Amino acid sequence: MDETPAPQVFISYAWSNEEHKQWVLDLATRLRGDGVDVQLDRWHLQKGDDANHFMERAVSDENIKHVLIIMDRLYKEKADDRVGGAGKETTVIAEAVYSKVKQAKFVPILRERDEVGQAYVPTYLSGRMYFDFSDDDAFEDVFEELLRHIYDAPALPLPPLGKPRNFAPDVSTIGAPAKVALQRLRDAADKDKPTKIIHGKLQEFFAAFLHSLEEIRIESACPKDVHEDDLVVASLENFLPTRNRLIDALFIAATHLDGGELGDEIHEWLEGLGSFNDRKKFYASSYDWWFDNYRFLLYELFLYSVAVLIKTRRYETANFIMTAQYHVEDFTTGDRSFLDTNATHFNNPVQALDSQRKERLKLNRYSVVADMIKERATHPRIAFVDLTQADLLLFLRSTFPDKGALAKGRFGWFPRCAGYLGRGPTQLFAKIGGPKGLNPFKALLQIDSIGHLRGKLEALFSSDRFRGVASSFPFGLNLGAAVNWDAIQ
Repeated sequence: MDETPAPQVFISYAWSNEEHKQWVLDLATRLRGDGVDVQLDRWHLQKGDDANHFMERAVSDENIKHVLIIMDRLYKEKADDRVGGAGKETTVIAEAVYSKVKQAKFVPILRERDEVGQAYVPTYLSGRMYFDFSDDDAFEDVFEELLRHIYDAPALPLPPLGKPRNFAPDVSTIGAPAKVALQRLRDAADKDKPTKIIHGKLQEFFAAFLHSLEEIRIESACPKDVHEDDLVVASLENFLPTRNRLIDALFIAATHLDGGELGDEIHEWLEGLGSFNDRKKFYASSYDWWFDNYRFLLYELFLYSVAVLIKTRRYETANFIMTAQYHVEDFTTGDRSFLDTNATHFNNPVQALDSQRKERLKLNRYSVVADMIKERATHPRIAFVDLTQADLLLFLRSTFPDKGALAKGRFGWFPRCAGYLGRGPTQLFAKIGGPKGLNPFKALLQIDSIGHLRGKLEALFSSDRFRGVASSFPFGLNLGAAVNWDAIQ
C-alpha cells in the first residue's frame, strides 16, 4: 500500500467577484480530486482564526509544498498597493520570495489579461514563469501541466546527464522559456485568436527571448587548452535553436499584426537586444571578447529581421526598422544611462572571430563572421541569399539618407555578407524592370522613379565611401550586378 503523503498546496487569491471565487473553488476541488491536499481559506479559515497567521504558516510550513498565487486584475492592484487581504498576503510572500524560502515553492497562476492581452502580474512576481489559465479553452491542458508540476512528474522527463563539455552549456536547457512562449504564440495564431491576444503573446516571446540571451553570457577566463574564439563559437552554436524560434515568431508577427503594431514591437525588441552589445558594468573586470557572441547576434538578428519583413512584403516596416532611432541601455558606465543610436549599433566588429580566429586557424577568408552567417542560414523560410539582399539594402539605405528619416548619429552600415552577392541581381532588383518592380524600393529606399534610383546609385559608385567599402573585399564589390544596373540605366 502506498504510504506517500498527499502533496499540500496553499492558494492565495483576491476575492474579485463571485465568478472568480467560484473559479478558484472549482480549481481547488479539481486538485483535491486528483489527490492534492489544498489549503483554501473558504475551507480551512474559521471564524475567530487569525488570517495573517494562516498565511504565514502556509509560507513557513515545510509540509506545504507550493503556494499557488492566482493573478487577476484585482490581485495585482492589491498586491502592488499592499492593501486588503491579498495585499497582506503579498507582504508575507514577497519577503519570502526575496529571501529565505525556496523559489520553487511559489507558483504564479495567470487568470486574467487586460484589453490588449497583457498579463496581470504583480510587480514582485515580474519576470517569473507562470501557468496561463487566462484562456478557458486551454484549461485542461494547462491543468495537466500544473498537476504534473505539483507531483514532480513533467511530461518531458529530464534526459540523462551526459559527459560534460569543457566550455559549452547544456544546449537542451537554453531558451526553454522562449520555446514555451513561441508555442503559445503559435497556438494563438493557429486558433485565429484576436489580434490583441497575438500581440500579447508576441511581447511575452520577445521578453523570454531576451532573457534567454543571459544563458549564453561568457563571464570567466578560458579553461586551460581552450581558445577564446572557441568559447564564442560554442555559445552561438548552442543558441541556434533559440535563434530559429525568433525567426518563427517574426514570421507569425508579420502575418498577423498591422504595420504600426509590427514595427513598434520589433523596434522595442531590438532596443532590448541592443543593450547586449557591451555589459561591462556587470563585472569588476572583464575582457572585451566576452561580448563578441552578442555582437555577432546583433548583426545576424538585425539581418533576419529585415529579411523576414522583405519576405512578407512588409516594406514600410522594413524601412522603419532600418532607419529608426534606437534608445539602447548603455552598460559601459557605472550609472544607468541610454544611448540614442541607429542601425549602426547592430553592426560592430567581432574581433574574436574576424581577427583572433582568422589568424589562429590561418583562415584565408575576408570575414569569418560572414562565413558563419552563411553556415548558420539553416532556417527553412529564410535562405542565405535573403540575408545578403537584406545586407545590401541596409548598405544602400545608409547611403541614401532622406530628410528626417535617419536617426541621430552617423548611419554607416558595412555589408559583410556582400562578398557572397554573386554575379547576378538579388531577387528584388531582378524584378525592377517589370511593371511593379519599383514598388518595393519606393518604401525600402524612399525613391520615386528609376531615374531617382539611377542618380542615387551613380553618386554612390563615384563616392570615396563606396571605394573604401569595396576595397575591403578581396575581389571588390560587384554592386552593379547585384542592383541590376543594366536594367536601371
